[in-house]
Amino acid sequence: MRLITAENMGFCFGVRRAVDMALDAASRRGRVYSYGELIHNRDVVAELAEKGVVPIDDPSRLNEGDTVVIRSHGVPPQLKADLLARGLEVVDCTCPFVMKIHDIVSNAYSEGRSIAVT
Repeated sequence: MRLITAENMGFCFGVRRAVDMALDAASRRGRVYSYGELIHNRDVVAELAEKGVVPIDDPSRLNEGDTVVIRSHGVPPQLKADLLARGLEVVDCTCPFVMKIHDIVSNAYSEGRSIAVT
């Protein structure tokens, strides 16, 4: 049997970026809150919580001045605007590649085109 290992392993660019940004924010603030799980990896989410990046599902429990981290898959623009309007510090960890897709879909929708996600 021949075993071939991947040249690259680990997180993709967007996930690595999100984890690094969240940890940086936690090191500056002591504790930050990620809106939902930052990434889809429960072990990493638990490790992040130990380091001050605490997932929450209800941002209405946060107080003015708290820091909320937007997960790597992003959130709707109105939610981000609402968080900022409430006086929360927002660290947007949305993957740039995901953000590009969001923009493409948003523009297509604005042009009246039908959107199908498969």
